[in-house]
Amino acid sequence: MEKDQNFVSVIVPTIGRSSIEATKTALKKQTRLPDEIIIIEDVNQSGPSWARNEGMKKAKGNLIAFTDDDCIPDNDWIERFIKAIEVYNASMVSSDFKETDPFLDEIRQRRNFPDSVRINPEGFVGNTGNVMYRQECLDECVRLDGIIFNPIYGAFASEDIDLVFRLKKRGHTLVYINNKVKHLKEMSLLHYLKHQLYRGIGIGILYQLHKKTYGIGLPDQSLLWKRRENSVLKFILLLWKKILGPFDYQSFSRKLYFTTFWAGEKAQALGFTMCLIFKRIE
Repeated sequence: MEKDQNFVSVIVPTIGRSSIEATKTALKKQTRLPDEIIIIEDVNQSGPSWARNEGMKKAKGNLIAFTDDDCIPDNDWIERFIKAIEVYNASMVSSDFKETDPFLDEIRQRRNFPDSVRINPEGFVGNTGNVMYRQECLDECVRLDGIIFNPIYGAFASEDIDLVFRLKKRGHTLVYINNKVKHLKEMSLLHYLKHQLYRGIGIGILYQLHKKTYGIGLPDQSLLWKRRENSVLKFILLLWKKILGPFDYQSFSRKLYFTTFWAGEKAQALGFTMCLIFKRIE
């Protein structure tokens, strides 16, 4: 492609997975090559927020892309993100994953991610394994918030949702496009339950932080934080779906997949409840 005027930094946090070699190979085959690739190894297991913030300290680009050490971008990944940022004058553009694990793929398919462009959508933007930002909007976060990715989340995730909320609140244009990366993650039953427990804790941290800072529970459209009205009904529905449900066994090809997913929803609810009980945010 014709050389644009951008300097693209790609930041890849890693916890030492061997798959990072495939990630680096994919980045070196891009139709629009990155101007620099920054690998940040999280040897102390400080969490993805720490690793991405460390990468930002080294990055020189006016466009900053993030992917993970178990992700394989298509050859035109960078090219398509740059085009979307320029066409929509966006501060951030992101997409989703193509799961290689059949179980994780069926979970992702039931979420009905769009296959076309969405501008400032609810619930679709911000996946930190597949995203590009204008550096100036991240600098704005440092200036106004003192942080980019909030390290308070540690290994519990939700830092991407938090960042997206702050950008939306300030009027930035965020875009979702169909530019998925291949995700090599595989999960055993126990690994998935731990993942969901941690995710529940991360949502609990997010809930408490946003309650304290903004007076609202959480920054997205869902049962947990969609509206302030009908709060009793909202939590009854949450109980029904998270504690008793889900019930859409027909979304899965195998009973084991559904049972594992069902148990994972309980683990997530447990993590959220534990976080609220122990009040991690003062």
